[in-house]
Amino acid sequence: MKKRFSVLILIGLLTVGLCGCGAGFVTNEFSLPENKASAPGALAVYGGEDIGFSFLYPYGMSVSQNEEDGVCIGYGDGRIPYVLVNKTDKAGMTPERYFRSCDKQILQTFDSVQSSAIHEVPLEEKTLYMTRYLCGRDGSEIYIDRYVEIYADCYIQYTAVTNTADEMNTALYYAASTLSPEAGYYYGEYSEALSAYAQEDTGLSIRLPDMLDTRELTIGYLATGDDALLLAVICTEDDNGNPIYNRQNFMDRADENPDFVAGYIGADSTTFGPGARTEINGREFYVYSMTMRTEDEVFSGEIFLANAEENGCVVMCYAVRDGSARADALAQLCLKAVNTLEY
Repeated sequence: MKKRFSVLILIGLLTVGLCGCGAGFVTNEFSLPENKASAPGALAVYGGEDIGFSFLYPYGMSVSQNEEDGVCIGYGDGRIPYVLVNKTDKAGMTPERYFRSCDKQILQTFDSVQSSAIHEVPLEEKTLYMTRYLCGRDGSEIYIDRYVEIYADCYIQYTAVTNTADEMNTALYYAASTLSPEAGYYYGEYSEALSAYAQEDTGLSIRLPDMLDTRELTIGYLATGDDALLLAVICTEDDNGNPIYNRQNFMDRADENPDFVAGYIGADSTTFGPGARTEINGREFYVYSMTMRTEDEVFSGEIFLANAEENGCVVMCYAVRDGSARADALAQLCLKAVNTLEY
C-alpha cells in the first residue's frame, strides 16, 4: 500500500503548473463556494505535530499520510479521485514563482497538457491561487486542480486529481476552508496523552486517551471519538436484570444472543474471533478479536474479559474505524490504555 500511495503522490507533485506568467490573475472564476460542494453529514478532524497542520474533512472518507509527501483524502483504495494536502516550510513564495517552478515537470510527465491562467480564489477569509490542467497520457485524460495558500513562513498545496471536473469539490472545499497551519488548532486531533480515571464504587481504575470524549458510567467508563471507542466496565447483570456471575457466564450469554455484546458497546452487530489467554497487571484475561458494525461504518478491535473480584465480569474493548486516519496508531494507543486497567 505504501508503494502505491507514493506513486500517486509523485504524480500529484509533478502536475503543478504550466502558466506561471506574471500578467496578473483572473479572479473568482474557479472559486469554491459551499454550494458547489455537497454538505457532509459530519466532519472529522485530521492534524498532528508530524504533519504540522490540521483541517476538517467529510466524515467517512479515507485519510492517509505519507511523511514525505503529505496527506491524501480519498476513498481508501489509493486510486483517482483524491485530494493531496502538503505543507512546505519556506518563506517568500509567490504564486508566479510557485506555478512557474513546475512547468518543466508537468511537461515531462504527460503527453499533452491544457492549462488555465492563474486564478485568484477567495475562500471564506482566505485567498488561494489556482490553476486547472487537463492532462493526457496513454490515451486517457485527467483533471488536476492545483491550489496554493501562502503564509509568511510556509505555503500549503492542495491538489485535486479527478476523472471529471469538480469531482472532489466537497473534500477540497472543507480541507482548504478549514485548514490551519497550526497542528493543534482543532480539538480532537490525534494525541498520545492519557489521563487517569478511578471509580470508588467499582474499584476500577484506568488511563484513557485525552483525544476521546470520556463519559463515566455507573459500572465503568466509555471513551468515544469519530474514529475510535474504548469501553471499560464491570458487568454484574444483563439488560433484563439477570445476574452475570463471572467471565464464563458472560461468554455463555454472548453465545446464546449475538446482540448481547453489541448492546453493551452501542453497535448494530459484533462478531468475534478465537480467544487467547493474556495477563494485564497480574490479572488473567481472555482476549478476542472483534469486528463492530454501526450504520454504514465498520470498526475493528479486541475485547478483553476477566472474572471480577467478587461477582461479575470485567469487560474491556476497543475498536477503531476501518480506513480512518492513523488507524494503526489509534489501535496502539487504545492497547496502551487497556494495559493500564486495574481493579
